[in-house]
Amino acid sequence: MVTVSGFVINYITPFLALGGEPYKVKKLAYTMGPQHSLSAVVLYRMVHLLGHMMLLLTGVVLALFFIPVSAYVQSVLLVSGIIISVIIGFTLVGHRGGIFKPLENFFNRYRVFRKLSVWLTAHESQLVEMDQVLTATYRTHRSKFYVSIIAEYLSRALMGFEVYLIVNGVGMNISLVSALFVYIVYSIAINILFFVPFNLGAREGGIYLGLESLAMPPLFAVYFGIVMRVREFFWILLGLLFILLTNEKKEPSTASVP
Repeated sequence: MVTVSGFVINYITPFLALGGEPYKVKKLAYTMGPQHSLSAVVLYRMVHLLGHMMLLLTGVVLALFFIPVSAYVQSVLLVSGIIISVIIGFTLVGHRGGIFKPLENFFNRYRVFRKLSVWLTAHESQLVEMDQVLTATYRTHRSKFYVSIIAEYLSRALMGFEVYLIVNGVGMNISLVSALFVYIVYSIAINILFFVPFNLGAREGGIYLGLESLAMPPLFAVYFGIVMRVREFFWILLGLLFILLTNEKKEPSTASVP
């Protein structure tokens, strides 16, 4: 319920799809405590990002080898693949060594971050504890770590399968690889235009570019977007209902969770 509600808040607020994260921290703090809940939410976002980027990288590689697109599109895919690979690398480093303490060390090097550095140093013990929680899954429960990434990867793959179903549902033929390519294009468009609430126009524009690159009717993107909005509005209503059901009046727990 917290996950779906957080998604709804992320989706309707123009804040880098992060508006729902403070909500998750607050709700989880009731049972986990503030520090552990913050680490858990950051860990979730990192796994979410890692699974997403790995699928995008898979789609880029498949598109480069199996989809006949223009040289311009190939160059864009190549650059995107390099950027995605760098993001995956940094995310894996964060899973292994944490992110809070390294951030403190980074800010300590530059005077422009002096005030922030002083604040982080004052909370150094809490930062170390949060990093320990953040890296515990990778270090002590590595199988669970990999299973969570696979689950996230497969859930993203279903988004490409959704494209396949929608296109074939109106009598137009498209392969699974091409459907994944369309998903990659509109996903990149959404992430670039992260500040647009409801991804209004960003998704449709990405679908337009993806279909045009495949020599398919690009105006089909309008219908495409409407079909996907129906699915999203269902989850938005469900998420808002969950927010009402979990709106409990109680203080966050301060107990530690191993």
